[in-house]
Amino acid sequence: MSSVLSLTRPGGWPEDSSPRSVLFNIIPYGCCGADREELGNYIARLAAEHRVSRGSLTRRVIGPAAFEIFKVNPQRLVQEVGTSDFAVGVSGVTTQAKQWANILNHLTRRDDLELCTLLPFKDFISTFKLQSVSRRCCPACYEDDIAAGRATYDRLLWRVAAVNACPIHELRLMVLPKEPGYIHRPELANNNRDDTAQRFLKSGHKRVPASRDEIEDARLVANLIDDSAAFQTMTYSVSAQSTFLHHVIDTFFDSKSAHFAAELGVGKSQVHAWVHGQVRMSLPRLLLVARCCSCEVTDILLGKQVTKHFQSPSKNESSRIIQHLRRGAKSPLAEIGMRLRKLLEDGEVSDASAASDVLDVSRKFLRRHFPVENALLVQRGEENRRASRREATEAFSRAYLAEHCALVDAGIYPARRLVLERVDVEVHGALKHRKVQRAQLEAHQKTDTPIARRGGPPVVRLYVNKT
Repeated sequence: MSSVLSLTRPGGWPEDSSPRSVLFNIIPYGCCGADREELGNYIARLAAEHRVSRGSLTRRVIGPAAFEIFKVNPQRLVQEVGTSDFAVGVSGVTTQAKQWANILNHLTRRDDLELCTLLPFKDFISTFKLQSVSRRCCPACYEDDIAAGRATYDRLLWRVAAVNACPIHELRLMVLPKEPGYIHRPELANNNRDDTAQRFLKSGHKRVPASRDEIEDARLVANLIDDSAAFQTMTYSVSAQSTFLHHVIDTFFDSKSAHFAAELGVGKSQVHAWVHGQVRMSLPRLLLVARCCSCEVTDILLGKQVTKHFQSPSKNESSRIIQHLRRGAKSPLAEIGMRLRKLLEDGEVSDASAASDVLDVSRKFLRRHFPVENALLVQRGEENRRASRREATEAFSRAYLAEHCALVDAGIYPARRLVLERVDVEVHGALKHRKVQRAQLEAHQKTDTPIARRGGPPVVRLYVNKT
């Protein structure tokens, strides 16, 4: 088998000419930080341009090239692209994202695909709560894509956890349903991200306007993504963050960092660590400071003393780092114990987490002061989760059996791939291998349909409903 790199200079290609790309050199969508395409969506679109699934493209081209150039395990890349949330790792700040960007840059002859990830932020911003693990969207942006005659695509801005709004349409971002996972058979991982978006638009979810602070945060992050191209040629300086904070504290708080901490609603030790360069500020805190100082996040990272005035944060500013302080523990223990036992008797809570939320106490408080009741709640939670999983498995088996019988009645052999294409994955969740295998075996037993063996023709028997 020929090398993947030999495709850059095929037979008859002039030796003195520049090599061609192995994959199509398609341009990432978007012209600014608010609408730049994320790398996970770029991979799915690249596979669609080649008329193959992203799993097949990775197995046949990207994986072998990764091993040949960077000595990366190709099987690991194939498994990664077969997961339902593959875009989380591909578009983030991990080594996985860097490997994908480098490989695709080489195969497409591009040099800007790292800008479709959050990698430029890695050396400048704390990675704590930087990336969202769920797939989110702005439905109005999807409608703009359809109106422009292109496939819907996911923006890199939506991948940032601190962003909860669209700066263009001023709407809150909405969570999309998960796609099916195909870890064991990645070649079935088709490019259905656009289909998921189309179904989401047709479902008619209510659109919620974003608050002023949410819109401003989204605008600041969009500008930061615009500036990220310059980060690749820069190195992080601890003194830059300290210089900016010293300027703000000296100018507006009489050199008293405690007053600055109280104004932001954070601890004095946290501000002390920021000022002395011991800790890098997380993105939510950078946005809070930038909003109060009416500046850009880049100004803080570069230490520019551009702040003209300081505006206190709004009263309803919700902390994205510090957990909600529970105040139920201030009540007498006897009163809390009586309420807890009543919740147990009435069956109003399903597990220990729900009970701690109702009582407004922590899980640690329950374990320490009410160990017996906590053990009962933990046991009840495990039983409820097992029952929920069992019910979901049985529902999937019934749906699998119905589609299995429909194919048999139509004279078509009910191959697992054909049945799964007809099952609504969004209703039944992730398709784990054992779950699918069990449903397949049960369907073949109930319909008396022999399972086709490799090398032999499948035998189809018409299924007769005896009920």
